[in-house]
Amino acid sequence: MDEININNTNITNARAGNPANTNASGIAGDVRIVEFNPSYAKGVADMWNRSADGWNGSARNRTEETVLREHENSSHLNVFLAVKGEEVIGYCSLDEYTHDEGALYINTLNVRPDYHGKKVGKLLVLTAVKRTIELGWPRLDLYTWPGNTKAIPLYKKCGFFWEKRDNTTHLMNFIPTVLKTGAISSFFETADWYDDSTRIIEIKPDGRRENKFDYFEYCWEKDGKKLRVEFERTGRGMRLIETDDYLISMTLLHGHEMVFGRSYKVAFDVVNKSGQPLNVAIRE
Repeated sequence: MDEININNTNITNARAGNPANTNASGIAGDVRIVEFNPSYAKGVADMWNRSADGWNGSARNRTEETVLREHENSSHLNVFLAVKGEEVIGYCSLDEYTHDEGALYINTLNVRPDYHGKKVGKLLVLTAVKRTIELGWPRLDLYTWPGNTKAIPLYKKCGFFWEKRDNTTHLMNFIPTVLKTGAISSFFETADWYDDSTRIIEIKPDGRRENKFDYFEYCWEKDGKKLRVEFERTGRGMRLIETDDYLISMTLLHGHEMVFGRSYKVAFDVVNKSGQPLNVAIRE
């Protein structure tokens, strides 16, 4: 996959998560998202050198040769570049997350300072989300430094939740799981997971706490139809689906304090809001 086609009019395609060119209010249409290959090494070096101040100088003094060595020895699954004309103006590397099972993560994300605010970062992040979906992974994570709050709205709009931790700023994106869940797939035949989100974006850690559990909530509305989905922070799993017709939720009866490796009972609550017969089957 050398070049990612981004020539649609919307930000994303709901079912595939395809990033697209923005309109006149965003970046210029000649910005392309491509995969790294050695021909871009010199441009990547220039991008890092011109971005050094934002990385406390640690990105300075890159050369074509050092960039080539770095990528020859890397374990990245993909490296996406934002290219305008002949210049590399953005960089995003995607890796397997080794500290938590079932996730990929954005290892490094950078946009050249003179292109901040031009939606280049959004295109790169949405490309990483799309690739995570294509590879069949259920979640995409990333870290950022605690002072980088200006990037939090971007990440949240792209589907990430800010997990409250004492020592780091960690974000998790469950959109890949949402889009592959059969019970709600019909909603996304017309709705766009990015454009039709009604989630409130706040610059603070996410989560609604209940009985020591923290729940992360997505919500959408399209053509008068609504969808709400919750994920539980510790187990990283979906625990609630609410549509206009029904609400299904799962609760752990023994509370949050559990011993790893043991089995516990859960309760499922089902509310039929449609007035029509509702068939429910639960499988382990």
